[in-house]
Amino acid sequence: MNTQTNMKDNIFAFLASHPVFFLATSVNNEPRVRAMRLYHADKNGIIFNTSTAKSLHQQLRSNPAVELCFYDDEDGVQVRIRGKALLVEDQMKNEMAQAAPALAAVIRTHDQNQLAVYRVSECTARVWKTDDDFIPKLMSNIELSSIWMAMYNGARL
Repeated sequence: MNTQTNMKDNIFAFLASHPVFFLATSVNNEPRVRAMRLYHADKNGIIFNTSTAKSLHQQLRSNPAVELCFYDDEDGVQVRIRGKALLVEDQMKNEMAQAAPALAAVIRTHDQNQLAVYRVSECTARVWKTDDDFIPKLMSNIELSSIWMAMYNGARL
């Protein structure tokens, strides 16, 4: 297994073990941020949901560029991910409803169309540790090609 694959797997494991993240969007060049809960993350993208009635849904439809910040306060590790949040097809809603009974109840009570599922893709990631610049220095030596998620070093991939 190569170093890039190991790093991606480590990032996915970190996201899964720290499922609460902060999601930043922009409306008319004004920042918006809120806490969210991760549904799933793998090489295909990072999945989360919201209600179609919320302003977040409208913001993502207007401008899908987002940044997510996952944080481990105990170890002082932060993973920031930039990408595009795109609406997912309906089959994901049924899968999510089976995994989360409370979500299934919302869908049954209201309407499946009130659930908006998003996949963040075209991602870059930056791993940062409090008072430690070791991780970015270590990862800057890895050649970044067109992999799905790579160490973000300030330049567009």
